Amino acid sequence: MKNWIYAFVLLGVSCSNPKTTTNINALKDENPKATAQQVVTNRYTCYEGKLGNKIPVLLYFQTVKNVVIGEIVYLNTKNRTPIKVIGNNDNGTDFRVKEYDGEGTVTGIIYCHKNDTGLNGNWYSATTDKEFTLVLKQKDTSIAAADLKVPSENIAGNYTYSYSDDGAQGGVIVKKNPNETYNIQISCTTPGPAYNVADMNIDNAVINNAELNYTLPDTDDCAISIRFLGNFAVVKYAKGSCSGQFGHNATIEGMFLKTK
Repeated sequence: MKNWIYAFVLLGVSCSNPKTTTNINALKDENPKATAQQVVTNRYTCYEGKLGNKIPVLLYFQTVKNVVIGEIVYLNTKNRTPIKVIGNNDNGTDFRVKEYDGEGTVTGIIYCHKNDTGLNGNWYSATTDKEFTLVLKQKDTSIAAADLKVPSENIAGNYTYSYSDDGAQGGVIVKKNPNETYNIQISCTTPGPAYNVADMNIDNAVINNAELNYTLPDTDDCAISIRFLGNFAVVKYAKGSCSGQFGHNATIEGMFLKTK
């Protein structure tokens, strides 16, 4: 606990003092295996402000090929524990960022637009349906961030996301074979009451540089990419949307947090 508090104090100093450089690795990681080989090369952009004009927050992230990944801290909480966030930034100014608890439940979703001073938008809870305005100012800062590349020996595991008990859910199970290939199972469901399913099994996959491109056999428009970034697996369609392959409105696209 003392390490968390000390690390946050260092981060707060860095966000308010442009002359200070802080190694974000001081923050405790929930999955030390995924960061054991990481090298500090990137930088976090830091924003600070409020939700609903009353809840103070600190948000910091880096962008890697249109994927936004970092952490959010609620400054009015006792321990000020960083919460993992990941999302999309496809056009450089509009962001959709989700926060995950340690079990992979999406506890908040941020929709915001970048302007000259920071980020403006809304924060929404998928579990309580609460919504707040979001106004964050960009801080003059220099925060070192760990490289998000994952070594091949740390790719195997269970990845998941969930939007509440009755919401959309998904999981990715990655198992390493003796011949250095991987078997991958992806399974996602739409919200209730339909619970339509999207499943895909990939056997003997070759993953290079923590990325996989795969085309479902005997299809013309069902190709996906899987990227392993830090503690996440990011699954996206690479060609088409796999029309007719899954249940109604079901998709295997998603951002899955490693939980095992």
